[in-house]
Amino acid sequence: MVIPFQPEQYAFRSLVKTIAAINKFNENNPKLRVADVVPTKVRDTNLHRAFLDAAKNYTKTQEHTFFSMRD
Repeated sequence: MVIPFQPEQYAFRSLVKTIAAINKFNENNPKLRVADVVPTKVRDTNLHRAFLDAAKNYTKTQEHTFFSMRD
């Protein structure tokens, strides 16, 4: 599964809820997995960089990958 992520406040909250739901479903379906969280509509602003960093750190704590062209 690929999760699109727009680096904004409400999208970050939705990302957290989406990953929590996937983790819960994963208890019954161990084959379900997140291939990547992919940022979309990214602008080169401090706000977007902050949300991208927060999302990258969160996905790492949840043992999911975060797609990044810069890494």
